[in-house]
Amino acid sequence: MLPFQITNYQAVMVKYNFTNCNKLTAFNEHLPHDCWEQFQSIVAEGQLLARMVLQPSLDAGDTAARSIPMAGIMRRTCRLQHSGFPREVQNTVEDFPFDGHKFFSETVNDSLHTFQDSTATLCSLGIYMPMSKKHFNRSQTVQRSHPAQFLGCQRPTQPPPQKETQVSEEKGCSTALRDHPSSEEQF
Repeated sequence: MLPFQITNYQAVMVKYNFTNCNKLTAFNEHLPHDCWEQFQSIVAEGQLLARMVLQPSLDAGDTAARSIPMAGIMRRTCRLQHSGFPREVQNTVEDFPFDGHKFFSETVNDSLHTFQDSTATLCSLGIYMPMSKKHFNRSQTVQRSHPAQFLGCQRPTQPPPQKETQVSEEKGCSTALRDHPSSEEQF
């Protein structure tokens, strides 16, 4: 938005300068006849400079107008690359037109349903999918309190069991040191 504001400000200043040069022609009548030509050349030069200064501001406006859609395209491309979709689906989604009412979303749905594995499609979109009955067994009934396991695409990892390194009264010092992971380095 800032490049547009800068360009707009430059255009307003150039218009103001051009208008001032045009108003100077009214003073032409009050000058002696021998200074008319010189004064007219100064006014014409001021108008020419105003036009020349306007051209870079118009070019800056064109550049800003091109950079905003390019930023949108770059964001969309980055999102597609990090989505995990295969490259051919990324190319299909990338080239969709944005015309019509919800045309883009309908076409995206059609292309996503062409995936071989519908579970991978739904997991990549972050959609909840209950496990099918053929993959369900009794050991998973206990795990129902964990909602992440219903997705089918995330498997929770459990931390490895910790070794007991405390010395009990029954064990001697030598046994406790032998069980300690750093005891091999010491002896």
